[in-house]
Amino acid sequence: MTTMQAVAMLLVANTVVLVAGALGGGSAGVERPAWLPRLWIRAGIPLAVAAGLWFGQKWAWWLAVTMSAGMMAWIVVASFVLALGGFFTGDGAGIRVLHSGLLAATWLAALVLLLSG
Repeated sequence: MTTMQAVAMLLVANTVVLVAGALGGGSAGVERPAWLPRLWIRAGIPLAVAAGLWFGQKWAWWLAVTMSAGMMAWIVVASFVLALGGFFTGDGAGIRVLHSGLLAATWLAALVLLLSG
């Protein structure tokens, strides 16, 4: 398995974690903000990039690096704001921390592999 195929598998794993978290009811009763794309779009984009990486497309490497770096920046800012708001405390905090941690870990691992290979 090449490095790009490993990154593709990480993007697929990230999408599985994203969909499981969204459908798992971690934020039951909370509606999606109007500016946030629908779940199928948020899941489809990384899967399309993963398919491009799997088949060795140059455009996919550029998109994967940009996407991974952007998502890591987003996770840092969002986690800080959510922590200040108490999102990671109280009932169900463990699963929210696990979900956020898995998302961050897969994006970071993908970025490290993309930049090292």
